[in-house]
Amino acid sequence: MLIYAARSPGFRLPMIVLAAWTLAACAGSVKLDSKPVEELASLLASPPQALAADCAGPIDLPDAALSAGEVERFWADDRAMLISCAGKHAALRQFYQSRDAGLAGAAR
Repeated sequence: MLIYAARSPGFRLPMIVLAAWTLAACAGSVKLDSKPVEELASLLASPPQALAADCAGPIDLPDAALSAGEVERFWADDRAMLISCAGKHAALRQFYQSRDAGLAGAAR
């Protein structure tokens, strides 16, 4: 019976009016924010370039046979670059954690 009533022309107008009244009633309960969206234009919003730069890759080894001293030197250079990169990534992670905490209102 309800399906038949929904198809009748006399039933559509009251349903449209009821839907409009419902939406009008909801409009007053939703608070719209009148403030414009502000982009983070501060220099503090982006990490320093030194932290954002790519880390150096591993040392390119020559095709020739290497002496024990050369292997040790290449290994030491690789380890030094890896340690430097790890420190840079830790500083970058700390930057983002501090920035995000500040944006959330819990400045460190």
